[in-house]
Amino acid sequence: MYEFQTPDPILVSVRLGGGAATITAEERDTTVVTVEPYDNSDASRSLAESTRVAVDGGRLIIHAPESSFIWRRGSVRVTAQVPLDSGFECNVASAETVLAGRWSEGTANSASGNLQIGAVAGNLKINTASGDVRVHAVGRGLNLRSASGNAEIGSVGGDASLTSASGDLAVHDTGGSAMARTASGDIELFRARQGEVRAQTASGDVQISVLPGTGVYLDVHSLSGYTQSDLSLGDAPPAGNTSKSTLSLRVHTASGDVAIMRAQVAQDAA
Repeated sequence: MYEFQTPDPILVSVRLGGGAATITAEERDTTVVTVEPYDNSDASRSLAESTRVAVDGGRLIIHAPESSFIWRRGSVRVTAQVPLDSGFECNVASAETVLAGRWSEGTANSASGNLQIGAVAGNLKINTASGDVRVHAVGRGLNLRSASGNAEIGSVGGDASLTSASGDLAVHDTGGSAMARTASGDIELFRARQGEVRAQTASGDVQISVLPGTGVYLDVHSLSGYTQSDLSLGDAPPAGNTSKSTLSLRVHTASGDVAIMRAQVAQDAA
């Protein structure tokens, strides 16, 4: 086990191949890291012993060795607790990664490992090939790129951009403008309220819900799918809402169905 005095938030840099990592940002003034073999193989034991763990200039480094055939066969299990509102730069191959707690901002890249992220107060950028992504909340902007993994986001306070080749994309609370594009996956964008929301898919279905009291401009096209909407011109803003939010919805799909509806005030949130 490694322990460091870190009275202020730090930047967590993770570089792993296979295995698992669970890193939690919480109220504390120290950083604790444990690196263990993921299994009983000689390769995993050697990899755990050779993984670099250090704090350098406000940066926590957890780097497994690269290259070398034996390292690629081994896997490690990393557990760490760091100060609240730290940031992260995470690069993994197949490792299952959990970034729990509250973070300031972050970047995560994964080949096939799944990503689970708690709350990020600032911006979040994610690139993944086939791993699934789950994020509780993003305070500002989200930029997500995926080849075939599914992505489920609880809420985004700023603008969101999500792209996948065949994965499903879902945002349960869409605070700003959003662009979601996938070839064959489904798209769900709930509680949209302002800016421009664009959804494009070839064969997937699209569901969008709009907060009551939001003026909506619709541009919806589906070549062979069904389109339905329960938006009413007579909808009034919720009590106490003095804003005059307007929303532009642009939905394009080839064979998928499209459903656009009014969100209930306490509904659709993750």
